[in-house]
Formats: sequence, C-alpha cells, structure tokens
Amino acid sequence: MSLILLVFILSALAFQVFPVSLGTDIKKGGVNSITIVVSLFLMQTLMLWLGIIVGRQFLHLSSGYANNVVFIGFFLVGMRIAMESFAIRKGERTYNSHNNQNIVLASLAQSINTFLAGMIFYFFDFEEMLLLAIIFLLALLFSVAGSLINHNKQSLAFTSLVYLIGGVGLIISSIYLGFFH
Repeated sequence: MSLILLVFILSALAFQVFPVSLGTDIKKGGVNSITIVVSLFLMQTLMLWLGIIVGRQFLHLSSGYANNVVFIGFFLVGMRIAMESFAIRKGERTYNSHNNQNIVLASLAQSINTFLAGMIFYFFDFEEMLLLAIIFLLALLFSVAGSLINHNKQSLAFTSLVYLIGGVGLIISSIYLGFFH
C-alpha cells in the first residue's frame, strides 16, 4: 500500500470526528468544548492503537486469506461510513450536548470504524508510530475544524458529502487492495 493511499484511508477515518465536533464553538474556549475536541481526537488515536494490537494478536491466524480479509474489512467500513452520510445529511449524527459522558460515548462510537481498520493494518508493513501520528494529526485537524464551523444546513451537507466520498473511496480502496495489490 502506498503512503498516499494510507493517508487517504486514515483521512476518511479521522473525518468521523467532524460531525460530532460540529458547532461546539471552541473559540469561546469553554471547558466543555475543549473536552469534546480533545476526547474526539484522542479516542480516534486510542482506538487505532487498540485495533493494531488486536490485529497483531489474532489476524496472524488468517494470513492465508489476507486479501479476502482486507477486502471484506475495508469494504464493510466503507459501506458503514457511506451509509452514515445519509444520517448526517438529516442531522441525526451530530451531537450538541453539554454532558461530557455523552460526548465520550459518541467519540467511542465514531471510532469503532477506526478500530476495525487498525486491525486490518496488520496486513501492511507500516510503522505503528507513523499510523498513530497521522491519525492523531488528522483527527485533531478535523475536530478543531468542526468546532469552528457553525451547525447549519450547509455544514451538514458538506459533512455528508465528505463522508460519502470517504466511504466510497474506502470501498474502491478495498477492491484495489483486496484484488489488485
């Protein structure tokens, strides 16, 4: 897998924090908005790291089926992200909560796809710290950007479009990595 494809996959995964942070208004600097942003990008990084660890522990058992596992894994993650784009368009996947527990749970839910992708990265030869650094920086960028943008119809449409592009891109990447790589 090339570095460009890796960055694209990690960008699609890191963008999941955007709708959760949308409209939290970090400019005010409140403890709640800062907690939301920090929990979002740290949870993405933590779940990728946990996925890498779980992948190292268990996926050696499926080494003979590596292409199939990569295809199915990235295909399902791409489908899930693409399907969530429609819920975002309707405003169902954004969170405006002042309860930190709800935000932590939302960030955990958003990072499940990242966990699954982290497991799949077992089959590729990348340094763990490189993967973690890229997802950390991208999730930080997207969570801060989401917190700076107002929650309105245009921002939901933009978020939905980027989600859809990321999901379809992951599906195309899964076909490439599963059959042609």
